[in-house]
Amino acid sequence: MVKLLVESGHRSRRPGLVQALMFQSEKEYRDNIAELHHQCDEIVAARRANPDPEAHDLLNNMILDKDPKTGEHLSDDNIRYQMVTFLIAGHETTSGMLSFATYYMLKYPS
Repeated sequence: MVKLLVESGHRSRRPGLVQALMFQSEKEYRDNIAELHHQCDEIVAARRANPDPEAHDLLNNMILDKDPKTGEHLSDDNIRYQMVTFLIAGHETTSGMLSFATYYMLKYPS
């Protein structure tokens, strides 16, 4: 994930022509995306193979819950994309929160 995020940042600053010529970078980028998707797919498959209706977590909600109007469940592709979104967005907010929490605990020990 880290390599994927770093490369995404680099891509946003490269001219299109330069990016088009970076074949190895493109391959690594696509491979990293595929690996991230593969890991998510394995997690969903494992949960589907061994469901835990008592687990009160987000993955369980995405697998078991239905749309109240249509009765449809989320597809595995949709669940994968949601997992990637939570992973990427969550790692930033969590690290930021931990930094500020540590700072304030050190500054105000009481």
